[in-house]
Amino acid sequence: MEYPTLKLPKFSFRKRTEKETDKEAKRGAGLLERFRKTKEELLMDNDLLFTLTYMASLSTAQLSRDKIFEMAAEKEEYAPSKYFKKIRDLTQKWYYDYATACNLIAEKVEHERLRKLFNRFSDAISAGEPDREFLDREWKVFKTIRKDEYERALESLRKWTDAYTSILVSASLISVVILLSVIIYQSGDPATTLYGAALSNFVIYAFGVGMLFKAVPKDRKVHDFHIKSREQTLISKTIPHPNPSGICSLGVFSNNTSSKSGLQIRKYRYERGRIYFSWSNHVTNCDTW
Repeated sequence: MEYPTLKLPKFSFRKRTEKETDKEAKRGAGLLERFRKTKEELLMDNDLLFTLTYMASLSTAQLSRDKIFEMAAEKEEYAPSKYFKKIRDLTQKWYYDYATACNLIAEKVEHERLRKLFNRFSDAISAGEPDREFLDREWKVFKTIRKDEYERALESLRKWTDAYTSILVSASLISVVILLSVIIYQSGDPATTLYGAALSNFVIYAFGVGMLFKAVPKDRKVHDFHIKSREQTLISKTIPHPNPSGICSLGVFSNNTSSKSGLQIRKYRYERGRIYFSWSNHVTNCDTW
């Protein structure tokens, strides 16, 4: 008697070529660059306000235009600094005038407000308007715009917070009603219904969190410098290590009714970002994030 045989696909273990390696490296670099640009776009408005504030304050000291652009380009913690650095390089290394340099860089900028700012700056320089007057006017206008946007974002966040609370209560109630109906009327598999309800709730909760993230004003809580204030140091230390009691929940279940099969937690301690539990002369640990 002959038995049918299953033909397995042929596997070939070969060394990757240099072209394939470069292609994967470029793909990874492209993803990192896209993530960096997305993060930069989220914080561009606030960084632009800080940059205008800094440049307006410098202009009150009657500094030259070269010095103002040079010092603005040195503020690498702000996203617009790289564009001011390009303008400085065009003027000091390639001997372009500032009006032409602002126009050239504005064509490469994707952020709409920064592009319009460079265009207005170019027009002001061409018209002979003093830098102090232009920067002071732009700073006041942009400060008012950002204030109104921030207040509208906070108001939208309050509304979405109320909506998210309603979504949580409604989704949980609907899931419980469906699960009880399946159990009482035996119209389906309770386990499958439970998994489906859990998955549906997860999708709904994720949607609510996404809308909250979209509504919340984008602002950095703590800067990346080593020198921080006391409050910023406290925030930077508490963000990576939340409350240990809310990090890990450990449950030990028993397969039978014997008291020997169950384990009881005696104590736990928190040390260096890890939680250590001890029970019945055994010790285990749980990583934190």
